Amino acid sequence: MLPKSLRDKKRYILCRLISDMEKNTGDMNKEIRVLFSKQVLSLYGDVGASKMNAKIIQVKDKEEGIYFMVMCNYNYVEHAEFALANIRELERGKIIADILGVSGTQKKLNTL
Repeated sequence: MLPKSLRDKKRYILCRLISDMEKNTGDMNKEIRVLFSKQVLSLYGDVGASKMNAKIIQVKDKEEGIYFMVMCNYNYVEHAEFALANIRELERGKIIADILGVSGTQKKLNTL
């Protein structure tokens, strides 16, 4: 295992999903993950996606809406935000990913 000083630094992006669809988190969870991965690959290619190391790590369904957290390399936060902004629709309807905050820890974003 690598010491902490040699590991890649990560940033976490908290997003809220705005949509006109009824909530069904189970199916939507998988769809969001696949759509985000496809978006990153189409925008930045295989090499850019591997350097960015972006993935959706958490999806929560709350009364106010569906929230999800994206983890990425700290040098590529803007690229991940751009990929999130370009997500427009799922198979069932139109969506918008509203970025609420960026932090170095998950704990800080969970308080938002």
